[in-house]
Amino acid sequence: MGRIFETRKHVMFARYARMSKAFNRVRKDIEIAVKAGGPDVKSNSKLRIAMQNAKSVNMPKDKVEQAIKRAYSKDTTGYQEIMYEGYAPHGVAVIVECATDNPTRTVANVRHIFRKNEGALGNAQRHHAHADAGAVVDGQGLDEAARVLRVTQGHDVGGRHAHVVEE
Repeated sequence: MGRIFETRKHVMFARYARMSKAFNRVRKDIEIAVKAGGPDVKSNSKLRIAMQNAKSVNMPKDKVEQAIKRAYSKDTTGYQEIMYEGYAPHGVAVIVECATDNPTRTVANVRHIFRKNEGALGNAQRHHAHADAGAVVDGQGLDEAARVLRVTQGHDVGGRHAHVVEE
């Protein structure tokens, strides 16, 4: 290839890896939205939001259309959305919403993250009716990287006790 390519290839490949990760995340969101509400953008608000996210990461239009066609034509179950309840340190209740293709692996990863941060995974479907969202924590790629999110307490937002997330 050449000397210039050799000096730039690590930068190019790192960019391609970031793009691939972002495109796969958006593709999964599109598949979940199409399975939930159909392929029509006008009647499916989740799909509309997923397509806005695709535009924000500069995903090509043909890849978006391909993801919609793939999700609509698939007869398999694909991704399913699951809610888990857990307890952070000091007994703070936490509800975790996940989209996964393998619930067994996901519950193991969520339980591992709770234990590592001195929390515990509770029983499913227990206090979901009493939940009020004070803050949203984005745990994208939980199955791939099992990122550990550190939550610091003590911030008051809108009269409710909220949590700040540091990665």
